[in-house]
Parts: sequence; structure tokens; C-alpha cells
Amino acid sequence: MSYLVAVIILLGVLIFIHELGHFLIAKKFNIKVEVFSLGFGPKIFKWKGKETEYCLSIVPFGGYVKMLGEDSTAKLPPEERHRSFSHAEPYKRFLIVAAGPVSNLILAFFIFAAIPLIGEPKVSSYIADVTPNSAAWMAGFRPADKITDINNTAVNTFEDMFKLIQKSDGEKLTTSVKRGNQTERIEFTPVLKTRENEFGEPETSYTIEGLSAMAPLPIVGISNPRSLAASMGFKTGDQILSVNGVPLQSWPILREYLKNIAQSDLEFKVKSKEDTYDIDLNLPPKFFKLQPGAKLEYIGLHSSELFINEVIPDTPAFMAGLKAGDRIISINGNQIQNWDEFRLQVQGWDKKNPLAVQAERNGSIESFTIVPRLEEHRVPVVGKLPKDQFRIGAVSEVKFAPQDMYTFYAYNPITLIKYGAEKSWYWFYMTFESLIKLITGKVPLQQLGGPIFIGSLAGSSFNQGLYYFLRIMAIISVNLGFLNLLPIPVLDGGHLTFFGYEMIRRKPPSQKLQMAAQQVGIMLLLALMVLVLFNDIHRYWGNFRDIISRLFS
Repeated sequence: MSYLVAVIILLGVLIFIHELGHFLIAKKFNIKVEVFSLGFGPKIFKWKGKETEYCLSIVPFGGYVKMLGEDSTAKLPPEERHRSFSHAEPYKRFLIVAAGPVSNLILAFFIFAAIPLIGEPKVSSYIADVTPNSAAWMAGFRPADKITDINNTAVNTFEDMFKLIQKSDGEKLTTSVKRGNQTERIEFTPVLKTRENEFGEPETSYTIEGLSAMAPLPIVGISNPRSLAASMGFKTGDQILSVNGVPLQSWPILREYLKNIAQSDLEFKVKSKEDTYDIDLNLPPKFFKLQPGAKLEYIGLHSSELFINEVIPDTPAFMAGLKAGDRIISINGNQIQNWDEFRLQVQGWDKKNPLAVQAERNGSIESFTIVPRLEEHRVPVVGKLPKDQFRIGAVSEVKFAPQDMYTFYAYNPITLIKYGAEKSWYWFYMTFESLIKLITGKVPLQQLGGPIFIGSLAGSSFNQGLYYFLRIMAIISVNLGFLNLLPIPVLDGGHLTFFGYEMIRRKPPSQKLQMAAQQVGIMLLLALMVLVLFNDIHRYWGNFRDIISRLFS
């Protein structure tokens, strides 16, 4: 039921504001408004005002304002013509029609401007993990560091940090890092890297490899039953809560703690699926002579994220012989540090040679030759994406530690206005760019979403909290305003085109031209509606019944 409530609130607000824009400007110019309706079709509620009938109709995907004389061919009594829409000056008709989409853009601006008042949650500049031997690692960054400034510019979030890095033009940067009670200074030089942008296109920007705001929980995996860890009672799936009384929030913190440990007696507090218990471990002298990277291997403790939780039948991994419980070690000779790295290696397969995967099973190193295959890509909320991905059918159950968050607040009116304007412009531009890429074929038409997609976004954001719901409402409001300004007959933008023509030529387009354009517009609109509905059903086909049940649950 929460999904249905979310859809009703979101669409209700957007449609009401859109139609209110038309209504208010019509009233401003003394144009008689006969009907103000939220929704289409049969009326489920109506109230007659002084001269306007206000109603709520059964189909919620739209609304309308009916004005006197919208049909320019209709005959009106002479005493009413001054209040007729079709008899109003072209500029007045232009402003009345433009007021709808402009109201949606104004609404988006005010929503965005209000967000800092309630607080915008952002990922803080806390470094949850640093990939060993990466550029960030070699520069001196370590897990649990917190970046406070870059080149003396304050940094509170990961977003702040990477914006400054991207603007560096490859120049050396100096950052202050809070590490425990100490402050460290670290120098590093960003390098150009190519990644996919929001449209799946390659985009090059400056970055530093190896920093992550996410880290897995300290859940262990045991791949060698003869290891020291196994002999002391550790089992795959155990979560280490603390070592020698030091609480552990994530696997990287455990990893670094054990690498740098100086004492031989360790007391682990461990949580299994059934119970919480202690494990005492005495490290032999040999442990302290090992290189830091070999210490965890010696104990036999590994992060559970590199353990296969499930192998889907009849997939490349299944046919190659991988099994649940195997620990991934390397792919094509490259040691794998985390599951995301493994996933990206599979997705980036060059199609030339099969993947050579090494895994540990019961203490023995096994080799597998795997040919990935293309499969449809589904993600939560969004459903099926148009771009398929290479996969092998091996699944890991990675559980991440809660991210360290920073809540951005602002109360200064100038800051709020600037924030609202920047966000509104960003999403307006993104909508424009998306349209261009759809027209040029760089973004497939399958990426368009319809009412089910909007409902899924509304419902999931509603359940996440007020910030997320308002943000989605503002983004969709920008989309609605932009699309209604396009010069497509039937839409507001089509009418604006005709009124603009009339203002320039001092005469309206011919009725024949207008009728032909209206027919083309209706056909385009119907085709678009069929396309987005088809996309929605195809996108959610695997969990279509689940979406419907969630709407009414």
C-alpha cells in the first residue's frame, strides 16, 4: 500500500502544480476556466465553484484545465468573447500554456532548495577501504583514514573529494588525513582513467585508484580445513566483532590490525548464526617474520566476499566446475582483492580467450577455464537494463558495513537559492542530453520508463525517507516540465510553437496545418505510451507480479 500512496502523492502534486500554473495565469488574464481536473475519465469527485467545476477523475496519469473557447471554431455569445481563450491575444495564450511546464520547473527548484533544510545525506570522506598495492595505497592512504582537506580546501564528503581531484589537471595534490588521534599529510598525483558515464559511454577524468567508501563486514571464510584458523574453530560465515577488545566495523580494519599486531595472544569475539563466543589464538614466532601481506594467509582467515555462495545451474561457472565454498584467488593471472574486482574482470571479457580462474577448495588450488556469456542486466527498482553483461553464474553474498554518512545542512537563503538553481539546471541539462542521445541512438529506446517505472521509483524512495522521495519528485518534475516544452503537437510545447508562429506572422497557422500536426502528435504520443508500457513490462517481467502485489500490500 505504501507504493500506491507514494505514486498518488507524487503524481498528484506534480499534476496539480502543472494545472495550477495554467489556471492561475488564465485567471490573471480574466479567461474563464470551466473545469479544473486532476486525472482523466469519469469523475469520482466534483465541486462547483463560482464559475469553475473542480473535479477528481479516475485515471491519475494527467489532468486538464478546460477554458472557455478553447475550440476556436465554436460560436460564443459576443458578451463572453472577451473571456474566451481563443479570442485572447497570442501572447496571453502563450503565457497561459507555458505556465504549466514552467510551474513544474519552479516546483523542482523550490523542492531542491528546501532539501538542505531537512538535510541531504551524503557519503562522508571516511575511507572504508584501500586496495592493497593500488595507487592510493602506495601514496599512503589506509582504511579508516578520514580526509579533511585537499590543498587546504575543506572536504566533508567523497563527492567533495573527487570533484577537487577531477579539477586537478593531473597536478600533485596535498591532503590532510585524520588517522586516529593524529593528522597525516599525504601527497598524491591524480591520473586519467576512463570509465563509463551515466549513458554507458566512455568518459575520461582524473582520479586516484584504490579508494572506497564501502567495505565488507569482518565476516570470515575458511578455504583450508587444515589452517590455523580452522583448527581454532573459525567457520565460514563467522563475523568477528572484536580482537583483544578492539571493536571491528569492517574487514579492512581487521586486515590492517592483524598485519600490524605485535602481541602473540589474540582474543577474538565471534558471532556465528547460532551464538556469540570467544576464540583464543596464540601466534607462533614464525608469524612475526612474515611479510604483512602473507600474515592473513598464514592464519587462514579470508574475507567471505571472495567465497562463492552459489553457482547457478547450467551457467559457465557450473559447467567449468566451480562450486559453492570455493575462494576466488586470481583471474588471468591477476590476483583478486575483492568481489567487485572479479565482477568487473568478467564483465570486461575481451572475447578472445577464455578466462583462466584460480580458486582454493579445501586447501588445494584448482584451475578453471570459463567462457562468460551475455545475460540481461537487472538491478533493484530499475529492473532490466538495456545493456546486457557478461556473466559466469557464480554468486557471492557480500555484506557491507554501514557507510559513514555526512548530512549537509544549509539555512542561508543565498546558499539555498544557489543549491536549488544548480540542481535544477543539472537535471534539466541531463534530461536534454538524454533526449539527444535517444534521438542519435547512443541511448536505446528501451531505457525509457513509463508509469510502472515511475511507480517503482516513487515507492522505493518513499520507503527510504523524506529526502529520497522529495529528490525523486523534483527530478520527475524537471522531466515533466522539460518534455512538455518540446514542440510536439498535443503537448504544451506544440501549442507554444503555434502561438509563437502567430505572434511572428501576425496570423495563426491554417486549420488544415494545425489538424494535421495534431494527428501526428496524437500518433507520436500513442506510440510513446505503447513503447514505455512495453519497456516497463519487459523491464519488470521477472518480478512484475511482485511490483503489483507491493502496490496493494
